[in-house]
Amino acid sequence: MLPPSITICLMQFSLSVLSLLAAYHTPPTFYFLHVILQAFCFLLQFAYPPNSNAVLTYVPVAVSFFQILRFSDFLLLSRPYEEFHQPGKPKYADLRPLGRLKWALNTAFSTRGIGWSWEIPYLPSSSSPITRRSLLRSLSVTYMMYDIMHTYSMRDPYLRTEGKEGVRPSEMPFSKRAPLMWAAGLSAVFGIVAPYIVVCVLLIGVWGKAEDCRPMFGNPWECTSVRRFWGRGWHQLVRRPLQVHGRWLAHDILGFRKGGAASAFTQAVVVFTLCGAAHWIGCFAADRSRWWIRTQAFFMVQPLGMVIEGAVMVVGKRAGIRDVGWVRVVGFAWFAVWIGLTLPLYIEDCAQVGMLKEMWRLSFVQGVSAGKWFVG
Repeated sequence: MLPPSITICLMQFSLSVLSLLAAYHTPPTFYFLHVILQAFCFLLQFAYPPNSNAVLTYVPVAVSFFQILRFSDFLLLSRPYEEFHQPGKPKYADLRPLGRLKWALNTAFSTRGIGWSWEIPYLPSSSSPITRRSLLRSLSVTYMMYDIMHTYSMRDPYLRTEGKEGVRPSEMPFSKRAPLMWAAGLSAVFGIVAPYIVVCVLLIGVWGKAEDCRPMFGNPWECTSVRRFWGRGWHQLVRRPLQVHGRWLAHDILGFRKGGAASAFTQAVVVFTLCGAAHWIGCFAADRSRWWIRTQAFFMVQPLGMVIEGAVMVVGKRAGIRDVGWVRVVGFAWFAVWIGLTLPLYIEDCAQVGMLKEMWRLSFVQGVSAGKWFVG
């Protein structure tokens, strides 16, 4: 039997499909009712106690929150029936019933809009043809990288004991803290990629096409600034609803000029405030005895990093410095330092709430090194 949090999340996505079909026949004045329905599903998550596995509460609740933002984007801030379509194919009004159902399913479940008019820009592409065999190879590499990074990060007593023993990473010397944070962060990356690859393997030829299974994360060597990391390196699963709300506040409410510094900063603050809220709510849902403010703080300081690097870039351009190899190395080093400084805010909360447990009980690295093939 599925945990209540996952059951409610699946119910919410099913209702999303029905809402998208029904909203077309609903006067726009009443679109907000469909958003309220999404909010009700989200609040329903808190009617049940947290699962003993924090991940099974944290993730569905965060996804449920993002689904509210997506529907606010779809029905309140956008015109999906006119704007959302596949190139060369009819818009919603011209589709037959089966085509409308497929449209609603794609809109409800697609997070990056691959192959649609609203496809997220700068999505990574695969360097070789995507097949089930290539995906399975990627899965094996992903598992090994996760195993290596997770094994390294779990050597730390604080992370291993959910904050009950050891020293907080934020109180460690930077030389020890930075590699630990990078290992913990990378284990999270590979932990996200693995289930995505499994879904792609199962759905190729059944629902989607191979070319739809684009890599989840961008090229790490593009992460030469905090802004480029969040805009191109990190996954873009929730980028659209966050950006749309940021633009709405900056342009429609505050009236800032598009492309201006005030507009860019306002959008960044909105994006990271909402993103932080989703992760904070996930932590709170998994353990309701604390407020988990450090999680929100981690996301709220990211715009500050963008402001710092933006000011340095302006000075550099005025001094005639161009975007050449050594500049990118400096940029990557800056980003690495920034993550080492700020990530403890989030990782410490993740450790205490129980989010850093093993994804796979089988550990090749620990089996070879210590004879401990099964962990957890």
